[in-house]
Amino acid sequence: MLLWTSGMNLINTLTSSMLLGNVFELIPLLVIPIIIAIIAYGAWYGQRKVKLRQEAMQKVATELGLVYQQVRPGDYDGRIGKYKLIQYGRNRQSSNFILATTDELSLLIFDHQYTTGSGKSKHVHRQTIAWVISKQLQTPQFMISPESWFSRIADLFTKKDIDIPGDPEFSKKFLLIGENQDQIRQFFDLNRRQSLMKINMSTIECFPGELMFYRPNQQTDPSQLKSLMNEAFEIYQAFAALPSE
Repeated sequence: MLLWTSGMNLINTLTSSMLLGNVFELIPLLVIPIIIAIIAYGAWYGQRKVKLRQEAMQKVATELGLVYQQVRPGDYDGRIGKYKLIQYGRNRQSSNFILATTDELSLLIFDHQYTTGSGKSKHVHRQTIAWVISKQLQTPQFMISPESWFSRIADLFTKKDIDIPGDPEFSKKFLLIGENQDQIRQFFDLNRRQSLMKINMSTIECFPGELMFYRPNQQTDPSQLKSLMNEAFEIYQAFAALPSE
């Protein structure tokens, strides 16, 4: 009886080992389809988010009586490449263009993304941009953004930040960069400085006749697009050489 019991225990042990071995052999066959399914779901979900945003942006444009198109209007291709934001990274894509035009200006709202890094350090940067074009923007070329502790440290080495004499509060709040420093200081008169101090600022890139306004790595929710347009117009009013009434 003891011999029988020992024999059965040995058979059970061998059987369990064989079954366990079969399970281990099946693991690669089970894992691969799961990985494929996860990748496929991620791709579907990403495409779904893109489509939903396109639909939401188009809906807002229709409600505001504005023009919407997924790709950039051809009339603007030749002038967008000079902006630093558009030059960053790789796999650059611009989409969801909303166009508003008046006799005084053209305003484009659109999404822009680019990729930096690779592997685990890979990151896709997405932001919504307001692009204003007007002959009333008789401005020098410059970039202005809220100053941070990082930019202050960097400026110790680069010395690129332009300070405005007699206005330490403005100079401390903003990082102002451009080639023609004297012309830029002259442009930022007291009225313009006071106007910017009241605005919820982010990054502005400015060229003669046009400017871009955006918050890096922040896509504007479609429900807030009208507010973004209002912000862009406030900046335009602060910078434009408007005719006196």
